[in-house]
Amino acid sequence: MEKYFPDGKTGEEESGASGHSASGHGTSGHGGDIYRNYVRLDFSVNVNPAGPPAAAVSAYRKAARMLDRYPDPESARLKAALAVRHGLSPEMILPGNGASALLGAAVTALRPESILIPVPSFSGYPFAVRMMETASGAQPRILFYELKQTEKFRLTEEILDVIRREQPQLLILANPNNPTGACIGRGLLREILHCCESTGTRILLDECFLPLTQKEKEESLVPELRLYPDLMIVNALTKSHALPALRIGYLMSGDSGLLRAAGQLLPEWPVSLPAEEAALAALEDKLQGQGIPLFLKQFFLLWLAMGLSLRKFRLGMSAVAASSAYILCQFRFFMLFAVLFTLGKSGSIGFP
Repeated sequence: MEKYFPDGKTGEEESGASGHSASGHGTSGHGGDIYRNYVRLDFSVNVNPAGPPAAAVSAYRKAARMLDRYPDPESARLKAALAVRHGLSPEMILPGNGASALLGAAVTALRPESILIPVPSFSGYPFAVRMMETASGAQPRILFYELKQTEKFRLTEEILDVIRREQPQLLILANPNNPTGACIGRGLLREILHCCESTGTRILLDECFLPLTQKEKEESLVPELRLYPDLMIVNALTKSHALPALRIGYLMSGDSGLLRAAGQLLPEWPVSLPAEEAALAALEDKLQGQGIPLFLKQFFLLWLAMGLSLRKFRLGMSAVAASSAYILCQFRFFMLFAVLFTLGKSGSIGFP
Protein backbone atom coordinates (compact mmCIF):
# COMPACT_ATOMS: atom_id res chain seq x y z
CA MET A 1 0.00 0.00 0.00
CA GLU A 2 1.38 3.40 -0.97
CA LYS A 3 0.78 6.39 1.25
CA TYR A 4 0.62 9.80 -0.41
CA PHE A 5 1.65 13.05 1.27
CA PRO A 6 0.61 16.56 0.13
CA ASP A 7 4.25 17.61 -0.35
CA GLY A 8 4.70 14.93 -3.00
CA LYS A 9 6.64 12.37 -0.95
CA THR A 10 5.51 8.78 -0.83
CA GLY A 11 6.23 5.91 1.49
CA GLU A 12 5.66 2.19 1.40
CA GLU A 13 3.52 0.42 3.98
CA GLU A 14 2.29 -3.13 4.40
CA SER A 15 -0.33 -4.29 1.93
CA GLY A 16 -3.93 -3.84 3.00
CA ALA A 17 -5.92 -0.96 4.41
CA SER A 18 -5.52 -1.73 8.09
CA GLY A 19 -3.13 1.16 8.67
CA HIS A 20 -6.04 3.53 9.26
CA SER A 21 -8.22 1.14 11.21
CA ALA A 22 -8.49 1.09 14.96
CA SER A 23 -9.05 -2.62 15.25
CA GLY A 24 -7.59 -5.81 13.84
CA HIS A 25 -10.33 -8.16 15.03
CA GLY A 26 -12.54 -8.14 11.97
CA THR A 27 -14.24 -4.85 12.82
CA SER A 28 -13.77 -1.35 11.44
CA GLY A 29 -12.82 0.22 14.77
CA HIS A 30 -16.12 2.13 14.64
CA GLY A 31 -17.23 3.95 17.79
CA GLY A 32 -20.26 3.10 19.89
CA ASP A 33 -18.98 -0.23 21.19
CA ILE A 34 -20.59 0.11 24.61
CA TYR A 35 -20.89 -3.66 24.83
CA ARG A 36 -17.20 -4.26 25.56
CA ASN A 37 -16.44 -0.78 26.94
CA TYR A 38 -18.57 0.54 29.77
CA VAL A 39 -18.98 4.29 29.23
CA ARG A 40 -21.32 6.93 30.57
CA LEU A 41 -20.04 9.76 28.38
CA ASP A 42 -19.49 8.52 24.83
CA PHE A 43 -17.55 10.76 22.41
CA SER A 44 -16.96 7.94 19.94
CA VAL A 45 -20.14 8.42 17.87
CA ASN A 46 -21.71 11.40 16.11
CA VAL A 47 -25.50 11.18 15.89
CA ASN A 48 -28.26 13.76 16.05
CA PRO A 49 -28.34 14.80 19.73
CA ALA A 50 -32.09 15.35 19.47
CA GLY A 51 -32.59 11.59 19.39
CA PRO A 52 -34.88 9.46 17.19
CA PRO A 53 -38.11 11.02 15.88
CA ALA A 54 -41.10 10.11 18.02
CA ALA A 55 -42.94 8.91 14.92
CA ALA A 56 -40.13 6.47 14.13
CA VAL A 57 -40.19 5.07 17.66
CA SER A 58 -43.95 4.65 17.48
CA ALA A 59 -43.76 2.93 14.08
CA TYR A 60 -41.09 0.58 15.38
CA ARG A 61 -43.28 -0.42 18.31
CA LYS A 62 -46.27 -1.02 16.05
CA ALA A 63 -44.09 -3.24 13.87
CA ALA A 64 -43.94 -5.71 16.77
CA ARG A 65 -47.33 -6.95 15.56
CA MET A 66 -45.70 -7.99 12.28
CA LEU A 67 -42.79 -9.99 13.64
CA ASP A 68 -44.26 -13.16 12.11
CA ARG A 69 -43.83 -11.75 8.59
CA TYR A 70 -40.83 -11.71 6.28
CA PRO A 71 -39.65 -8.26 5.18
CA ASP A 72 -40.01 -7.13 1.59
CA PRO A 73 -36.74 -8.21 -0.10
CA GLU A 74 -37.05 -5.26 -2.49
CA SER A 75 -37.87 -2.67 0.23
CA ALA A 76 -40.25 -1.19 -2.36
CA ARG A 77 -42.01 1.27 -0.05
CA LEU A 78 -38.71 2.51 1.36
CA LYS A 79 -37.29 2.97 -2.14
CA ALA A 80 -40.38 4.96 -3.12
CA ALA A 81 -40.15 7.20 -0.06
CA LEU A 82 -36.42 7.81 -0.59
CA ALA A 83 -37.05 8.52 -4.27
CA VAL A 84 -39.55 11.23 -3.33
CA ARG A 85 -37.14 12.72 -0.81
CA HIS A 86 -34.25 12.94 -3.26
CA GLY A 87 -36.11 13.50 -6.52
CA LEU A 88 -34.92 10.23 -8.06
CA SER A 89 -36.55 7.16 -9.54
CA PRO A 90 -36.80 4.14 -7.19
CA GLU A 91 -34.57 2.16 -9.57
CA MET A 92 -31.66 4.46 -8.66
CA ILE A 93 -31.77 3.49 -4.98
CA LEU A 94 -30.47 0.40 -3.19
CA PRO A 95 -31.46 0.15 0.51
CA GLY A 96 -29.30 -1.91 2.82
CA ASN A 97 -28.28 -2.77 6.35
CA GLY A 98 -26.64 0.57 7.11
CA ALA A 99 -24.10 2.60 5.15
CA SER A 100 -21.25 0.28 6.15
CA ALA A 101 -22.70 -2.74 4.33
CA LEU A 102 -23.38 -0.64 1.25
CA LEU A 103 -19.88 0.85 1.20
CA GLY A 104 -18.44 -2.66 1.24
CA ALA A 105 -20.87 -3.88 -1.42
CA ALA A 106 -20.14 -0.92 -3.71
CA VAL A 107 -16.36 -1.26 -3.44
CA THR A 108 -16.54 -5.04 -3.91
CA ALA A 109 -18.81 -4.70 -6.94
CA LEU A 110 -16.34 -2.27 -8.53
CA ARG A 111 -13.12 -4.11 -7.57
CA PRO A 112 -10.90 -1.08 -8.27
CA GLU A 113 -7.17 -1.60 -8.61
CA SER A 114 -6.38 1.78 -7.03
CA ILE A 115 -8.30 3.81 -4.46
CA LEU A 116 -7.74 7.39 -3.26
CA ILE A 117 -8.97 8.33 0.24
CA PRO A 118 -8.35 11.75 1.85
CA VAL A 119 -7.51 11.40 5.55
CA PRO A 120 -8.31 11.83 8.36
CA SER A 121 -11.63 10.25 7.53
CA PHE A 122 -14.06 7.52 8.49
CA SER A 123 -12.49 4.19 9.48
CA GLY A 124 -15.30 2.46 7.57
CA TYR A 125 -13.68 3.24 4.22
CA PRO A 126 -10.57 1.07 4.77
CA PHE A 127 -12.91 -1.50 6.30
CA ALA A 128 -14.92 -1.54 3.05
CA VAL A 129 -11.68 -2.13 1.15
CA ARG A 130 -10.85 -5.05 3.44
CA MET A 131 -14.31 -6.48 2.73
CA MET A 132 -13.46 -6.42 -0.98
CA GLU A 133 -10.06 -8.00 -0.33
CA THR A 134 -11.69 -10.80 1.66
CA ALA A 135 -14.47 -11.42 -0.85
CA SER A 136 -12.41 -11.23 -4.05
CA GLY A 137 -8.78 -11.71 -3.07
CA ALA A 138 -7.93 -8.41 -4.77
CA GLN A 139 -5.09 -6.27 -3.39
CA PRO A 140 -5.78 -2.70 -4.52
CA ARG A 141 -3.27 0.12 -4.30
CA ILE A 142 -4.49 2.47 -1.57
CA LEU A 143 -3.51 6.14 -1.67
CA PHE A 144 -4.12 8.07 1.53
CA TYR A 145 -4.06 11.79 0.74
CA GLU A 146 -3.37 13.65 3.98
CA LEU A 147 -5.38 16.82 4.53
CA LYS A 148 -3.45 19.74 5.97
CA GLN A 149 -4.06 21.03 9.46
CA THR A 150 -3.08 24.50 8.24
CA GLU A 151 -6.09 24.30 5.90
CA LYS A 152 -8.29 23.19 8.83
CA PHE A 153 -8.38 19.73 7.23
CA ARG A 154 -10.48 21.04 4.36
CA LEU A 155 -10.25 19.58 0.88
CA THR A 156 -8.72 22.08 -1.56
CA GLU A 157 -8.10 22.24 -5.31
CA GLU A 158 -4.84 20.38 -4.69
CA ILE A 159 -6.88 17.18 -4.81
CA LEU A 160 -7.42 17.80 -8.54
CA ASP A 161 -3.66 17.58 -9.19
CA VAL A 162 -3.50 14.37 -7.17
CA ILE A 163 -6.35 12.81 -9.17
CA ARG A 164 -4.75 13.78 -12.49
CA ARG A 165 -1.35 12.46 -11.43
CA GLU A 166 -2.39 9.21 -9.74
CA GLN A 167 -5.52 8.49 -11.83
CA PRO A 168 -7.14 6.22 -9.21
CA GLN A 169 -9.97 3.99 -10.30
CA LEU A 170 -11.99 4.97 -7.23
CA LEU A 171 -12.12 8.12 -5.09
CA ILE A 172 -13.87 7.91 -1.71
CA LEU A 173 -15.05 11.22 -0.25
CA ALA A 174 -17.28 12.32 2.62
CA ASN A 175 -19.27 15.55 2.64
CA PRO A 176 -19.06 16.75 5.33
CA ASN A 177 -15.95 14.85 6.29
CA ASN A 178 -15.88 12.62 9.34
CA PRO A 179 -14.28 13.33 11.82
CA THR A 180 -13.33 16.89 10.80
CA GLY A 181 -16.85 18.11 10.05
CA ALA A 182 -15.56 20.15 7.09
CA CYS A 183 -17.86 20.50 4.08
CA ILE A 184 -16.67 20.37 0.48
CA GLY A 185 -18.05 23.30 -1.49
CA ARG A 186 -20.34 22.44 -4.38
CA GLY A 187 -18.02 24.31 -6.76
CA LEU A 188 -15.04 22.13 -5.83
CA LEU A 189 -17.19 19.00 -5.96
CA ARG A 190 -18.19 19.81 -9.53
CA GLU A 191 -14.54 20.35 -10.45
CA ILE A 192 -13.76 16.95 -8.92
CA LEU A 193 -16.59 15.41 -10.95
CA HIS A 194 -15.22 16.84 -14.18
CA CYS A 195 -11.66 15.85 -13.28
CA CYS A 196 -12.69 12.27 -12.44
CA GLU A 197 -14.68 12.06 -15.66
CA SER A 198 -11.49 12.81 -17.61
CA THR A 199 -9.39 10.26 -15.69
CA GLY A 200 -12.03 7.50 -15.64
CA THR A 201 -12.25 7.64 -11.84
CA ARG A 202 -15.38 6.47 -10.06
CA ILE A 203 -16.53 8.54 -7.07
CA LEU A 204 -18.09 7.07 -3.93
CA LEU A 205 -19.47 10.02 -1.97
CA ASP A 206 -20.66 9.68 1.62
CA GLU A 207 -23.40 12.22 2.47
CA CYS A 208 -24.55 10.63 5.74
CA PHE A 209 -23.88 13.77 7.77
CA LEU A 210 -25.04 16.30 5.18
CA PRO A 211 -28.62 16.61 6.54
CA LEU A 212 -27.16 17.80 9.86
CA THR A 213 -25.56 20.81 8.16
CA GLN A 214 -28.88 22.19 6.94
CA LYS A 215 -27.17 22.61 3.56
CA GLU A 216 -28.32 19.38 1.97
CA LYS A 217 -30.34 21.00 -0.83
CA GLU A 218 -27.50 23.37 -1.72
CA GLU A 219 -24.54 21.00 -1.34
CA SER A 220 -25.79 17.51 -2.22
CA LEU A 221 -24.65 15.97 -5.48
CA VAL A 222 -27.76 13.78 -5.77
CA PRO A 223 -29.08 15.94 -8.67
CA GLU A 224 -25.90 15.07 -10.60
CA LEU A 225 -26.48 11.31 -10.46
CA ARG A 226 -28.35 11.23 -13.78
CA LEU A 227 -25.54 13.13 -15.51
CA TYR A 228 -22.62 11.21 -14.01
CA PRO A 229 -23.11 7.42 -13.98
CA ASP A 230 -19.66 7.05 -12.35
CA LEU A 231 -20.92 8.89 -9.26
CA MET A 232 -22.30 6.88 -6.34
CA ILE A 233 -23.72 8.42 -3.16
CA VAL A 234 -24.28 6.62 0.12
CA ASN A 235 -26.58 7.97 2.81
CA ALA A 236 -28.30 6.67 5.93
CA LEU A 237 -30.74 7.55 8.68
CA THR A 238 -28.17 6.56 11.30
CA LYS A 239 -26.77 10.03 11.98
CA SER A 240 -29.46 12.43 10.80
CA HIS A 241 -32.35 10.65 12.55
CA ALA A 242 -30.37 9.00 15.38
CA LEU A 243 -31.29 5.45 14.37
CA PRO A 244 -27.97 3.54 14.45
CA ALA A 245 -29.55 0.46 16.06
CA LEU A 246 -31.82 -0.14 13.06
CA ARG A 247 -29.10 -0.03 10.35
CA ILE A 248 -30.92 1.85 7.59
CA GLY A 249 -28.71 2.97 4.72
CA TYR A 250 -29.03 3.36 0.99
CA LEU A 251 -26.82 3.64 -2.07
CA MET A 252 -27.80 5.91 -4.98
CA SER A 253 -26.47 5.73 -8.51
CA GLY A 254 -27.45 6.21 -12.13
CA ASP A 255 -25.58 3.00 -12.99
CA SER A 256 -28.21 0.27 -12.80
CA GLY A 257 -25.61 -2.43 -13.44
CA LEU A 258 -23.57 -1.33 -10.43
CA LEU A 259 -26.63 -1.27 -8.16
CA ARG A 260 -27.59 -4.73 -9.36
CA ALA A 261 -24.08 -6.07 -8.71
CA ALA A 262 -23.91 -4.43 -5.28
CA GLY A 263 -27.38 -5.74 -4.41
CA GLN A 264 -26.25 -9.29 -5.11
CA LEU A 265 -23.63 -8.88 -2.38
CA LEU A 266 -26.23 -8.00 0.26
CA PRO A 267 -28.37 -10.46 2.28
CA GLU A 268 -31.60 -11.64 0.67
CA TRP A 269 -33.55 -9.42 3.06
CA PRO A 270 -31.25 -6.41 3.47
CA VAL A 271 -33.63 -4.32 5.62
CA SER A 272 -35.73 -5.74 8.45
CA LEU A 273 -39.44 -5.03 8.58
CA PRO A 274 -39.32 -3.01 11.86
CA ALA A 275 -36.42 -0.99 10.46
CA GLU A 276 -38.33 -0.21 7.27
CA GLU A 277 -41.44 0.84 9.19
CA ALA A 278 -39.38 3.17 11.40
CA ALA A 279 -37.55 4.55 8.38
CA LEU A 280 -40.77 5.39 6.56
CA ALA A 281 -41.96 7.34 9.59
CA ALA A 282 -38.56 9.01 10.08
CA LEU A 283 -38.46 10.26 6.51
CA GLU A 284 -41.47 12.43 7.27
CA ASP A 285 -39.53 14.15 10.06
CA LYS A 286 -38.03 17.60 9.46
CA LEU A 287 -35.08 17.12 11.84
CA GLN A 288 -35.28 20.62 13.29
CA GLY A 289 -38.64 19.72 14.81
CA GLN A 290 -36.92 17.57 17.44
CA GLY A 291 -35.89 19.37 20.60
CA ILE A 292 -33.48 22.25 20.06
CA PRO A 293 -33.35 23.36 16.41
CA LEU A 294 -30.25 22.19 14.59
CA PHE A 295 -29.02 25.70 13.87
CA LEU A 296 -28.88 26.38 17.63
CA LYS A 297 -26.86 23.20 18.16
CA GLN A 298 -24.49 24.24 15.38
CA PHE A 299 -24.16 27.73 16.84
CA PHE A 300 -23.28 26.17 20.18
CA LEU A 301 -20.70 23.87 18.55
CA LEU A 302 -19.14 26.81 16.70
CA TRP A 303 -18.97 28.80 19.93
CA LEU A 304 -17.47 25.80 21.70
CA ALA A 305 -14.86 25.28 18.97
CA MET A 306 -13.84 28.94 19.08
CA GLY A 307 -13.70 28.90 22.84
CA LEU A 308 -11.56 25.78 22.98
CA SER A 309 -9.20 27.16 20.35
CA LEU A 310 -8.78 30.46 22.20
CA ARG A 311 -8.03 28.59 25.39
CA LYS A 312 -5.79 25.95 23.84
CA PHE A 313 -2.71 27.05 25.71
CA ARG A 314 -4.49 26.92 29.03
CA LEU A 315 -6.52 23.77 28.40
CA GLY A 316 -3.99 21.95 26.26
CA MET A 317 -6.44 21.41 23.42
CA SER A 318 -7.71 23.09 20.25
CA ALA A 319 -10.71 22.58 18.01
CA VAL A 320 -11.63 22.95 14.34
CA ALA A 321 -14.90 24.73 13.60
CA ALA A 322 -17.15 22.40 11.63
CA SER A 323 -20.29 22.56 9.50
CA SER A 324 -21.93 19.49 11.00
CA ALA A 325 -23.16 18.48 14.46
CA TYR A 326 -19.71 17.58 15.78
CA ILE A 327 -16.25 19.13 16.10
CA LEU A 328 -12.70 17.79 15.84
CA CYS A 329 -10.62 18.43 18.96
CA GLN A 330 -6.86 18.04 19.23
CA PHE A 331 -5.49 17.19 22.66
CA ARG A 332 -1.98 17.81 23.79
CA PHE A 333 -0.48 14.76 25.41
CA PHE A 334 -0.72 15.99 28.99
CA MET A 335 -4.34 17.12 28.49
CA LEU A 336 -5.35 13.77 26.99
CA PHE A 337 -3.60 11.94 29.81
CA ALA A 338 -5.42 14.08 32.38
CA VAL A 339 -8.82 13.41 30.77
CA LEU A 340 -8.21 9.69 30.51
CA PHE A 341 -6.90 9.50 34.07
CA THR A 342 -9.77 11.53 35.51
CA LEU A 343 -12.64 9.98 33.55
CA GLY A 344 -11.36 6.95 31.70
CA LYS A 345 -9.93 5.22 34.76
CA SER A 346 -13.45 4.48 35.94
CA GLY A 347 -14.60 3.62 32.42
CA SER A 348 -16.89 6.62 32.13
CA ILE A 349 -15.77 8.18 28.86
CA GLY A 350 -15.44 6.86 25.32
CA PHE A 351 -13.27 8.22 22.50
CA PRO A 352 -13.15 7.26 18.82
